[in-house]
Amino acid sequence: MKRLAFALAAIVLGTLAAVAIGEAWARLAQPPLRAQVMRPAEWLTVRAIDGVPVWRSAHGSAARENADCQGDARVVLLGSSILYGSGLQPEESPGVQLQAALRARGVDACVHNHAQPGFTFQTQAAVASEVLPALRPQLVLWEIWENSPTTFAMAGDTAYNLHGLRVGSDGLPWLGGVPAGLNTWLLPRSRLYELLALDLAPETRPNMAKQWQDFAVGALRAGVTRVRAAGARPAFVLAPRLERPFAEQVAAPSPVYDPAVDLAERDGVPWTRLETLLADQSVEALRQDSCCHYNPAGAEAVGERLAGWIVEQGLLPSPR
Repeated sequence: MKRLAFALAAIVLGTLAAVAIGEAWARLAQPPLRAQVMRPAEWLTVRAIDGVPVWRSAHGSAARENADCQGDARVVLLGSSILYGSGLQPEESPGVQLQAALRARGVDACVHNHAQPGFTFQTQAAVASEVLPALRPQLVLWEIWENSPTTFAMAGDTAYNLHGLRVGSDGLPWLGGVPAGLNTWLLPRSRLYELLALDLAPETRPNMAKQWQDFAVGALRAGVTRVRAAGARPAFVLAPRLERPFAEQVAAPSPVYDPAVDLAERDGVPWTRLETLLADQSVEALRQDSCCHYNPAGAEAVGERLAGWIVEQGLLPSPR
């Protein structure tokens, strides 16, 4: 009997030691995760707005948001790392460049950039619910990008990108067989369990065409309604990949954004494609990478061409 008790105790202690070692390794080594995870850090704050996780970089966000600006025409940018200007200093970012280009055209504009790296339409809309009543802009430029339909869920103080993950009844990434309540408790507390849940959670392969169609008639239309209810004019800015020449993309545009374009046409929302505005430019000269991020010259070109489009379309009060 003593031997059995000793054996059981050894098994339990060995298991606990293995779990503790695994937990320490997961926290120290920080292995790559299959899903995008946003957690509080020295450079990032994470919170929820009406249950939707949002975050804010501590480096450069205040300058981009431009809260103290005084001007007759207020523009809000909502988007991801593309309009935020990841890899750029605040003064190089698209919002600052857009404001300078509008003012050069005689528009007394203030551009408030509330884009953030990793943001999707869900998180952008949550931020809009706070900033639009406070800023009362005339124009909201809403970036449309490949991740726009993607949603995040929050466990504790950590946000999880759910794209391609099958979730449990608690709406979170789920390690099959684990009760929902235990999953909800473990996920934000154990990095080892988080790693297992994300890497072993069954993948889903959503029908992208249906996902975009549902997004357009659901969240995107609701976003348009929210902007108009705040007394502002919405406009869509469709962002391209930067792996092919702009002119080539204009000649054969990606069909991914077609549902968003269809909604814009039906609901009278002005829209433009950045590749169209930049068609005469060299993509290699303007990009940081082949994904979607612009270098300083690219951000300046984006601001300049967007300003020209805004004035041409009459989206802001006439220049003085």
